[in-house]
Amino acid sequence: MKIVAVLVLLLTLSASARAEDQVWSLTDGRVVTVGKVLSQSPTHVTVRCTEGLLQIDKRQLPPELQEKYPYDSAAAEKAQRRDQEEQARREQQAAQHRAWAEQQRRQVQAQQPQTGVRIVSVRPTGPGLAYVTVENLGAEPVEVFKNSFAGVNVSGVTFPSARLTNPRGDKLTRVRIDAYKTAEVGVIFEITEGEVPDIGSVRFR
Repeated sequence: MKIVAVLVLLLTLSASARAEDQVWSLTDGRVVTVGKVLSQSPTHVTVRCTEGLLQIDKRQLPPELQEKYPYDSAAAEKAQRRDQEEQARREQQAAQHRAWAEQQRRQVQAQQPQTGVRIVSVRPTGPGLAYVTVENLGAEPVEVFKNSFAGVNVSGVTFPSARLTNPRGDKLTRVRIDAYKTAEVGVIFEITEGEVPDIGSVRFR
């Protein structure tokens, strides 16, 4: 008898739960079986349905539900303006960063010596340290020396190179680059005390 009573209770609860579900016919043609309304914002209603959690634009609700969950157009316009301003700010920052990077690239190209070598890329790895990929465009080997470079930090301050290194941490005075080859040279810069040590770009001195 106890088992039968438990089964009856479970069936009753299940039927009750199903009875609480609501079927919403949205204006975009979707039909959503809503188990519970979880929350609402000025523009949306968040519900638990058979597919999981769903956020519904209040303007897509049927008329009787729009009265219960009214759409706040003023709040929506304010949020839209805020999003547009934030997007414009991000785009402006990105444009400024691209302009700065292009300016640095042009400066590096303009200041490279006419010796058949050029800086291909710069990979900052730590305070006062950057790995510089140098390409030898000529038919003869070339050497770059510990004082061949100048580094520019993110504040625009220039520092001379103090010594060269490699991933093992060896102290080098020069690096040989064979004809038509590239080499990655670790360059340690002489940073003035109190200055920002982050190297943003590197050029030949």
